[in-house]
Amino acid sequence: PRYGGVSNPAANQTSSSGPMTRTVRDSAVLLEVMAGHDSRDPVSLRQPVPDYTSNLTDGVSGMKIGYTFDLGYAAVEPYMVRAVEDAAKNFSELGADVEEANLVLNPPPQEYWWKIWTGNQKAMYGDLVEKYLPELMPYTVQMNYIGAQLSAAEYSRALRQADEHRSLLEAYFVEYDLLILPTTAVTAYHHL
Repeated sequence: PRYGGVSNPAANQTSSSGPMTRTVRDSAVLLEVMAGHDSRDPVSLRQPVPDYTSNLTDGVSGMKIGYTFDLGYAAVEPYMVRAVEDAAKNFSELGADVEEANLVLNPPPQEYWWKIWTGNQKAMYGDLVEKYLPELMPYTVQMNYIGAQLSAAEYSRALRQADEHRSLLEAYFVEYDLLILPTTAVTAYHHL
């Protein structure tokens, strides 16, 4: 649930807390434990929790799977494009019906994301900036400053654009079972 944490009492639409696992089975088991309604989170689903482990060995044969390299806006390195192509080919060889998805996020998410992000940073951590200014990283202070300059109308328009993209993706998943896409646009940077 979106409850608690250091951002309390402000709402946080941009992150979720949860464990990471090493296997799909472990993820399914944890999802069964964590899923379902939580009275502290009014947007949590009020539906029975499915048995996420029951179909783990069924495979993907017969599934309809789409793929996209860039959601119509992102600059993606050739290496990442090849990774998506390889994944699509593998799923196809396993019996899935795989095709390129016609998914275009317009306007690009970065046009509204920064407004949501900085507005939330100000709401969640603004008191910490005032209290611990010398101890904070400059970008943390900058995000809070930018968030403080947003109008309620700008923030509301950004949330509407995010909701439009959620609706687009929801409509996609009515027709498709899965979506293959890069989780990052570039190869990881060298760690110093």
